[in-house]
Amino acid sequence: MNIITLQQWLLFEADIALYLAAGLSFSIVSGFLSWCLLATRCIHSSKHLDSIIEDTTFAPLVKGNQLNLHNAQVLVTQVQLLDNDDESCTHASYTITLTWGAKLEASHTKLLRKRYSEFAQLIAAIKSEIKEMEDRPVVPVLPSKSLLRQLNPSFLEKRRLGLQLFLHQVASNPKLADLPAVRQFVGLH
Repeated sequence: MNIITLQQWLLFEADIALYLAAGLSFSIVSGFLSWCLLATRCIHSSKHLDSIIEDTTFAPLVKGNQLNLHNAQVLVTQVQLLDNDDESCTHASYTITLTWGAKLEASHTKLLRKRYSEFAQLIAAIKSEIKEMEDRPVVPVLPSKSLLRQLNPSFLEKRRLGLQLFLHQVASNPKLADLPAVRQFVGLH
């Protein structure tokens, strides 16, 4: 009789353990889904950051009334974490510095703020614009997109360096640098 009681007690304990595991799994899944919903809402509700911060006066390096991106020094100088207006989430904003001219000459500087999603939109626009070209230039790649919204400093620094390399490669190729989408992205339209 003791063996049957022991077996019943073990089955009862196993049932309790299974119920607890199921409850814990449900909590983890519902928490993850809530986080995904919040992250998606943050990504889609934020304002467009295509704002030009500074534009100093300049004349000598203008070719045909246009500044040329492939003559500029392009740096992604800073990463800032900004809150949305609704304060529901934070996103990273990258400061881009474009400089034309030598230090001793008159120079022109333009500062821009862009989000990673705007770089991704630029890639799509570049691919669309070069589709019909006979001698298509190679489109540089962006640093990889993170599955999780990572805002830690080491990840953001690696991404900043990757975005700087991307912009340098675009600016170094006159075919890419003169595309309307690229000129609009850097405020040279």
